[in-house]
Amino acid sequence: MNQLVLTARILTRGAHRVSPSGQTVLELTLWHESVVREAGLERTLSFAAPAKAVGSVAERLHQAGEGAYRFTGFAAPRRAARSREDMQSSPPAGLIFHITEFEMENQDGLR
Repeated sequence: MNQLVLTARILTRGAHRVSPSGQTVLELTLWHESVVREAGLERTLSFAAPAKAVGSVAERLHQAGEGAYRFTGFAAPRRAARSREDMQSSPPAGLIFHITEFEMENQDGLR
């Protein structure tokens, strides 16, 4: 299974464009901050994550205001591999979060 859920703010929005297949596409950067527990210790996380939305989700995100959102989607390579051998010889330059749904969070982290 490949599912990613992340609470974040929209840091930047790229150009709102149409793909060759006619789908609306929006690329953005998300900013996440949290405290997690790992091996019994607290760890503070702060990072930017590249993301992309397609279709009606892209349209809604283009209109979304300020604030924290709960984003749901999946992670994928920035570029598709043509074969397993291609991946081994030239690995992708990171992952991108494909957003398939989102909803606004309130101050208490509840929807």
